[in-house]
Amino acid sequence: MKDLVPGLDLLVSKQQTFDALLRVGIGAQIATEVTDTNFKTDKATAERNAKALGISGPADGCQKCPVKINLFKMNTIPNGCSCEYNADGTVLAGSCDKCQSPDGEAQEHFRSTGICDNGCGNETREFENGPKPSQIFGFAEQQCLCDIKGFCKVGSPKLAVLNWTVVRNKCFAELWDKEPLKENLQPGNQKKTMEPDKFASFPQTMDLNQEKRPTVNGTECTPVDNPWLRGVPNVRKPNNQAPLPSPDEGLLDIAEAKCPSQMHGSLHFIFQSFGTPRESPLAEITQAEYRSLWLDGEYTTDFKNRSPRTCIKDDTGAPSHGCQECLDPVPAGAVDSSSFLAERYCLCILANVRDPNVRQTITKFKSTCPSFVSEKLVSGSFTTGAEVTPSSSIVLPNPLPKPITAGEARMRHSALEYQSY
Repeated sequence: MKDLVPGLDLLVSKQQTFDALLRVGIGAQIATEVTDTNFKTDKATAERNAKALGISGPADGCQKCPVKINLFKMNTIPNGCSCEYNADGTVLAGSCDKCQSPDGEAQEHFRSTGICDNGCGNETREFENGPKPSQIFGFAEQQCLCDIKGFCKVGSPKLAVLNWTVVRNKCFAELWDKEPLKENLQPGNQKKTMEPDKFASFPQTMDLNQEKRPTVNGTECTPVDNPWLRGVPNVRKPNNQAPLPSPDEGLLDIAEAKCPSQMHGSLHFIFQSFGTPRESPLAEITQAEYRSLWLDGEYTTDFKNRSPRTCIKDDTGAPSHGCQECLDPVPAGAVDSSSFLAERYCLCILANVRDPNVRQTITKFKSTCPSFVSEKLVSGSFTTGAEVTPSSSIVLPNPLPKPITAGEARMRHSALEYQSY
């Protein structure tokens, strides 16, 4: 894809990553939160950026994060690391203190899917007898996307047209929010993961970063704070009329509130970025495209249509601001809410013109991008970038380096998997 290409040392910088995210069409708030929490960032800088973007909640930055990230070395928790637990489900003191990412390396979430930690698609995982990533993702489809196995199986003649939604994606996040119990890692037990109905903790998080274990109101997040381990296997609302009832968002929100880890925010950001409408509570992604995004690192079709990545230029000066090639195909009178081509032009301007006051002087931007110019989003939703004020820690984009390595799709997927909020 050549959207974020590392140097010979396989490293990328915070600024390079931020610029690349905006240039492909990721919103400024998501790009800022992702880079502030994955690259070494002091608390003052994170708070300043959060204030500029109108982000609520704590903004701690990341002191342990590296200045530059090796996108091919983001699985930094020691293999097979797991905790021991007391009878009440709390962690036995000191049993998993070594389960954390080292200083100066990529910092993993408290829990994570690990779907592509050891290869994607149909490649095998860490354990020789363990399930393949495509099988694990298929189990997630069964739990969160539909009830009838034949309708979920890719290639099945009964395959229905199914779309992932924001709520179903919450189910997807909660499904992985379970810990790698020590007995599951013992020799001879891995094969059980091939029989999810007989293995209550499948699929579990593949890594555990004990240092990030959440504590809410003085109560530590435990392995039993998950609906799948409390006798609610499908977390679905009773609905005898619809064959494919949606997961119960209320149950999912309660579970997340007990263990509010970065993984939930990460998966939400991915969905908001690649779903359509972009950054919307109504966003959807088809079953086939979400599977391809995870297992093959392929952008969704709608994301590719609205992304300025193929028409944006490095020359950000007036009058075109590096976006003339994005503007030329826009039909006369088209606006961002009804035209992918218009939306692509708007995202190009947002990437190349970081100062909102300057954007207000661009006539074509004001007429083509009404949603970006005037929209004021409510708390809890994502900014389109129109209200973003310049930050001293973020500068105008520099030309991206020449591509010198292969595997950009895998690299991009690895980076997105570990984004945090």
